[in-house]
Amino acid sequence: LIEWESQHILKYVEEYKKLNKLGLTEASLIQIDKFIQIIKDNKYEVYYGDIPKRPLFLEMILRDIESGDIQKRTISELYLNYFLEKFERDLTGQFESFTPQRELPDFSMGYLKNILIEVHESAARACLKNEGWGNGEIAILENSFHEKDVRYLLVKYGLSHDIGKFISISVFNLISKRGNMNMRLRFAHKSFMEYFIARQIASEVIGIRQLEWTANLEYFLKWSYEESVLNLLASLIDDEIKIRGKDSVIKILTNRLNYSWNDSNRTHLYLAKRFTIEINKQHKKNEDDDLPF
Repeated sequence: LIEWESQHILKYVEEYKKLNKLGLTEASLIQIDKFIQIIKDNKYEVYYGDIPKRPLFLEMILRDIESGDIQKRTISELYLNYFLEKFERDLTGQFESFTPQRELPDFSMGYLKNILIEVHESAARACLKNEGWGNGEIAILENSFHEKDVRYLLVKYGLSHDIGKFISISVFNLISKRGNMNMRLRFAHKSFMEYFIARQIASEVIGIRQLEWTANLEYFLKWSYEESVLNLLASLIDDEIKIRGKDSVIKILTNRLNYSWNDSNRTHLYLAKRFTIEINKQHKKNEDDDLPF
């Protein structure tokens, strides 16, 4: 999961094309050439975030470009699919670095994937730090958290004795040495932290599922303008539109924004503009109203 610069990405893709040219279809070569041009123009993050900076995920992107699947996926789908594929490949020992330490209890792969997602969501939520700001509060993203922020979930699912193994197949890195319950960790890459924060926000604004809501997340919604998080949030909402239909999701989103509208909430402003939602600014919260999700 080391991070590459643009010149390394370009060199890898050009070498990939050269080595595989005879086995690639004309359509695949055209798509790879388009990808090369995007890299040269330094615009790849618009389409793929910083996923291509990791050699492992860059290889997955090239595979999907070659097959034509890349056009069918949103950026949030790419993050989730590649994240889970990395987990599965790591867990089943498809890398030379595989050791028996990576083995976990004999749960189904689907069950372990759900736990993995929940653990990373909890870690991302713990990366929201509260700071005093003027007369109010502001929450910022800081890439660090403690073992206790995820251990409670591993205890819940009977994996508390496997935390070291679980970390080895996560996208976490150790900051401090192991040996106490207050061990500090971080996301290997900021983009994964941003993706899982975006999942928290999407769960709130369109009611994908009920998650623990914190004041820090509320402050982050109000004051932050992390463009990468907002892009991932919009992509996650687009994913829900694919599943539930545009009318259904936009109706929920419109109700939610009207219910809690605040002109100073930057996330609300962004979503209203991004999804062309009219806001009734005279809307007053009625304590007897039911939440729209």
